[in-house]
Amino acid sequence: MKTPKLLLCLFSVILLSCSSDDDAGPELTPQELLMGKWYLTGGTNNGSEVTIEDCQTDSFLEFLTLDDLQIEWYESNCATDGLATRTYTFIEATATTSAGLQVNGGGILGITSFEIGKLTETELILMYSGGSTTGSIIWEKE
Repeated sequence: MKTPKLLLCLFSVILLSCSSDDDAGPELTPQELLMGKWYLTGGTNNGSEVTIEDCQTDSFLEFLTLDDLQIEWYESNCATDGLATRTYTFIEATATTSAGLQVNGGGILGITSFEIGKLTETELILMYSGGSTTGSIIWEKE
């Protein structure tokens, strides 16, 4: 009678010792995290929060490949120049610099160089600076 109870206890200990992290799968690289469609949710300009109009939340970036993206930007008056295709280069983080993006062909809002302030599966913050202007553009993944 002790053998079945002992086996049951041993099986329970083994089952409880298994980690749920086993099914997490491989961690995504920053380039893989970028892939997909990101919608505008906010931003800052020289330290002040930028007011985003409802129609501007239709503005998006869509990373199609490791070097191609599409952009559609809506102004505060809801006007858009339409869909634009750009190429970009992902810049790896180093010991002294953050990861970044170099966007070719007109950039995003005319800005071509961005530091990646935050990148998760659902949030992307692109930071920029030029001359006397600094800011961020905040995106949420579809």
